Amino acid sequence: MLALVPDAFTQMRVGGALRQYGLGEFTLPLGMLAGGVPELMVAAALRHAAVASDARRTELLEALRAERAYLLAQILGSGKCTAPAPFPASEQTPALPEPLGATVRAARDLFTETSLTAGFEWAMSDRAHSWDAEHRRQLERARAIGGGYSAHGIHGAHGAEQMRPVTVDADSESPAETHPARQGLLAKVARRLRG
Repeated sequence: MLALVPDAFTQMRVGGALRQYGLGEFTLPLGMLAGGVPELMVAAALRHAAVASDARRTELLEALRAERAYLLAQILGSGKCTAPAPFPASEQTPALPEPLGATVRAARDLFTETSLTAGFEWAMSDRAHSWDAEHRRQLERARAIGGGYSAHGIHGAHGAEQMRPVTVDADSESPAETHPARQGLLAKVARRLRG
C-alpha cells in the first residue's frame, strides 16, 4: 500500500491509520510522483503485506473487541471491568533504504509544514477579507443613516479636534459612536470620503 497525499491534513489522517499497521512510512506527497521512489515504496509495501498484515490486522481487531466490550460494560453499568490493554505498538516498516528514506522523510516533513503554513495563510486572508467586508457594510449603513460623522468632535493628544465616525450595530437601527481606541481603517475611509 502507498498513500498519495495532497495536503498536510490528509498526511496526518492517512499516516496515522497506516502507523497502526506498521506502514506509517508509506505516504508520499503528490509532488514526488516523478522518479522511481513510488515504485520502490510499492515493492517494499508488497513484501511487507505478504508477511505481516494479516497478523497485525488480527491483533488490532482483538484489541478493538476488548475496547468495545469494556466501553459497553461501562455504559451499561454491568459491574467493574478491568480496562483493556492499550493498543499494541507496531514496529514501523521502512519504506525505502537509507539515505533515500531520510530524504523522503525530510521532503514529507517540509511538505507538511508548507501545507500547514499555506492553510494558515489562507485562513488569515479569508478572515481579513471578512473583516474588511463587515467594516465596509457598517460604513455604508452609517453613511445612509446619518452622513457618517457625529456632530461633536473629541480632542486628540495634540489638542486638535478629531471627528469620530458613526457606526451602527447589526441589531440596532440607531447610530452609536465607536470607542476612540477602535478608530482605524473605518475612520480613515470616512475622512477620505468626506474630502
